Amino acid sequence: GTPNIIDTDGDGEITPSDYDYIGQPHPKLLYGGAVNLAFGNGFDFTLFVQGQSGNDILMGFNRTDRANGNKPTVFTDGDFFAPNVDGNGYFSDFMVFDGSFTRVKQIQLGYDLGNVLSDYVRNLRVYASLEDYFTFTSYPGLDPEVGSTFDDALGIDRGTYPIPGRILFGATVNF
Repeated sequence: GTPNIIDTDGDGEITPSDYDYIGQPHPKLLYGGAVNLAFGNGFDFTLFVQGQSGNDILMGFNRTDRANGNKPTVFTDGDFFAPNVDGNGYFSDFMVFDGSFTRVKQIQLGYDLGNVLSDYVRNLRVYASLEDYFTFTSYPGLDPEVGSTFDDALGIDRGTYPIPGRILFGATVNF
């Protein structure tokens, strides 16, 4: 379960001089799209999708000083090194993953009831919405979009809480 770390400078020790730049935190492609449909007698549907492709993520929250911290289940399948490995394994290319993803930002279905309550309400619309509910990615961490808020953390998953999915129900009233 111990990874083989290569001594690239040949001095017999693994030091920062053996490190090299790997991975690409900047996506080659950012994309998004929206569909808004109205159909039937008052129904409407919205779909909003976003994503990115061609970037890498360093899973940086797995460290030797956090031996008892939560680890993704991918570390229990026998394909990764043992949790007691020295710190060099955690700074290797073994911790760099494809950061491409597609996230469904919003799916909303609404119905316009019109003027059903009284003469004082001009319009009543009810809706149900799923927001940030589906993410399609091969990244084994919690969220491929984490680590992108600060320039010095771009492409590094530091274990921050992922974007939560939400189920919303609501109404819009016009007087």
